Amino acid sequence: MNNDDWTGFVSKVNASGSLAHSSFIGGSYRSTANAIAVNASGEAFVVGSTCATNFPVTPNALQPRAPGTDKVEICDGFLAVFSADGSHLIYGTYLGGSRSDAGTAVAFSSGGNVAYVAGYSASPDFPITPDASQRRMNGRTNGFFVCDRRAQWTAAVQHVSGRYRL
Repeated sequence: MNNDDWTGFVSKVNASGSLAHSSFIGGSYRSTANAIAVNASGEAFVVGSTCATNFPVTPNALQPRAPGTDKVEICDGFLAVFSADGSHLIYGTYLGGSRSDAGTAVAFSSGGNVAYVAGYSASPDFPITPDASQRRMNGRTNGFFVCDRRAQWTAAVQHVSGRYRL
């Protein structure tokens, strides 16, 4: 559990109103869960932001270390995937650059095999792919869009600013 400020959480409530499972998600400093989506298998995909350098990541993480340098004021986005029964973390990664970033939305493709993550970034070094529709920031803070292909756990990241460009 967080030792300072706040820690995000993920809870599942049954149709009867009882708590099926509940877990904290975060590190030792300022972690918040901003959005959740559940796939057809019942796995919960959670996005948010964390200022912690010890956020729980998995061995196959896209970014296994916090990319920001000042963890008091600079937070990074994250993607965490919980098992359907809530008993363990399937996947956890940071998502960001050297400045503040946050994941604010998550959704699935119609087939359910691709997760889309969106958020904002103030990081000029936010990880983007060579085929991104917008490769540079257009302002101090830009939106971002990530396409996570579930089968390979890979990401295609694009900066999206001002205009809707996908």
